[in-house]
Amino acid sequence: APSPALRRHEQLLFVPTVALWLDAGRVEVVVHAWVYERERRRGIKTLFARYLGLDRATLPAEERGRFDARCALFLVVSERGKVVDLVFDAPLPPKTHPLPATDAAGRSQARVVLDAHGLPADARTLRFHARLTEGDARQFSGHALLVPEQGLSVISDIDDTVKITQVRDRRVMLLNTFVRRFEAAPGLPEHFRRLARVEGTRFHYLSASPFQLAPALEDFLKDEAFPPC
Repeated sequence: APSPALRRHEQLLFVPTVALWLDAGRVEVVVHAWVYERERRRGIKTLFARYLGLDRATLPAEERGRFDARCALFLVVSERGKVVDLVFDAPLPPKTHPLPATDAAGRSQARVVLDAHGLPADARTLRFHARLTEGDARQFSGHALLVPEQGLSVISDIDDTVKITQVRDRRVMLLNTFVRRFEAAPGLPEHFRRLARVEGTRFHYLSASPFQLAPALEDFLKDEAFPPC
């Protein structure tokens, strides 16, 4: 049977997503959640590096730390049958929205319709968090980009568009993905920031990279001052 409570060793990740106005008083939010437990077996990072064709032991300390951080979400066990209670932050009503129980991959997806009468017409982002059991002080939060009824949506790929990945060379691609510092394509952050000056513009970044790289890619976009998604 589904278990509403996240146990202490279980983690939760919300993927950045979008929200749309349905009418003057309602907003629909697409929510993607993932519940997982970190893999604790010794040597698992070395084995994963070997699977990718990399030798973790020979990496410089900085690159080894970066590899360990980026591969962390690949070394997990997904949790099935978990129910996440979602609460949206003010000014939206503090109503609890239970998501469907997670599937075998630990994923849960839902479209949540909200009463948005108190939401400013120019709002850009809706923020939400998981409601945990009493005494659990952890915070798992997410956000959705609110797309206006009229305006410009800039839809861009990430790999070899805004970020240099070199997907045609497998070894270089793996090094650029797991070991090296992410590098922005020359001039793209500035160009996108110029586009963002137009009122009503929203940016949507797409990637064929594995789901587990989403946090690292989001950090890259923020560090390079790309318009937020």
